Amino acid sequence: MTKPARREREFTFGSTHCYVAVRTTTPSAPGATAIADVFIVEEGGQALRRIANTRGVPRTFDADDADEAFALAALYLERQFGPLRDATIPVPEHRPARPVRDPPLRGAD
Repeated sequence: MTKPARREREFTFGSTHCYVAVRTTTPSAPGATAIADVFIVEEGGQALRRIANTRGVPRTFDADDADEAFALAALYLERQFGPLRDATIPVPEHRPARPVRDPPLRGAD
């Protein structure tokens, strides 16, 4: 069984620091499915809070590849929080953020 690949980036939209994680199930296969999960970065970069729709369901963005999934997530975040302020940066492997146990942040669908 192939271990899912994961790519992570941090963005700032408006004044909101965001985190996007994309996972793929078969990264070397053509047409692999990629899924982007979106979060707000909290507690000075040490915690993540999922972003959900108005019903409280966590937002995900499915695409054919990781770049497309990142793009869909970025478009959503820009609509929610404002224009992209800072270029994307890879998340350092030595600083993994921990999930927030609070309910997801509800956004507009």
